[in-house]
Amino acid sequence: MISVVACVKDRAESVKLWLESLALQTMAGMMEVILVDYSSTDGLPKVLEDAPIKVNVFRVSIRDKIPGFPEAFLKNVGIRRARCDVIAVTNVDLAYEPKFFENLSSRCGPGVLVQAVRKDTFKGQEVSADGVIGERKGQKAKMVIDYLPESGLPIVAGADCQMMTRQFWNIFQGYDEEIYGWGTLDSDLMMRALLWGMTLTIVGHRHGTYVHRWHDTDIEKNREDVERNHPIIMAKRNAKTIKRNRSDWGGVSQREAQDE
Repeated sequence: MISVVACVKDRAESVKLWLESLALQTMAGMMEVILVDYSSTDGLPKVLEDAPIKVNVFRVSIRDKIPGFPEAFLKNVGIRRARCDVIAVTNVDLAYEPKFFENLSSRCGPGVLVQAVRKDTFKGQEVSADGVIGERKGQKAKMVIDYLPESGLPIVAGADCQMMTRQFWNIFQGYDEEIYGWGTLDSDLMMRALLWGMTLTIVGHRHGTYVHRWHDTDIEKNREDVERNHPIIMAKRNAKTIKRNRSDWGGVSQREAQDE
């Protein structure tokens, strides 16, 4: 059994394809799908009503004091409510080949962080629910691979799919909720896992392919987010702070945390 967690705001079209892709998974019958909705207003209820797979939806009101998208907190809301022993945290602008989660979960165990190499698409390319990319004359899908100077390890859109056992999500207390907006979420979790002594497993295309759909990007806003988040995260990394947040991370009270 595996819990698949994602969050969203106003991307109903992406959620529709995402759910169709999850429904095609070879282990769909053994998956708990959790979507955390951040006050969407674009017709998401209709998409969820017509969903081809069962979805557990948790709705979070807009947090007035946060000027950006609180992705870390929203994903933590889903992680805290997941019930399976293995939890995969992903995004909704994706489509997966049918054996994707079967192959990744077979590599997951205590002390292992699993990530996968995604493919990116160009504007105008269609993606089907089974992760097949449509043709675009003169161009093919590109792989997104960056390297962290600190480790030399490839980080491939990690927040698009990071998988660990429930035990280790709880050890780290999820993603750092001081982060909001774009950037540093995935690399921060990976560095914390390495500092803890975990094994990092990056699954290549021969074993698990998934595709990121093209969408507009606000480069200036992303830059502002990174400039805010990076110093916060680097200070914590330099102090080797592994566990983040408080006991109520993910919006769960101390009493509920003790009851789990």
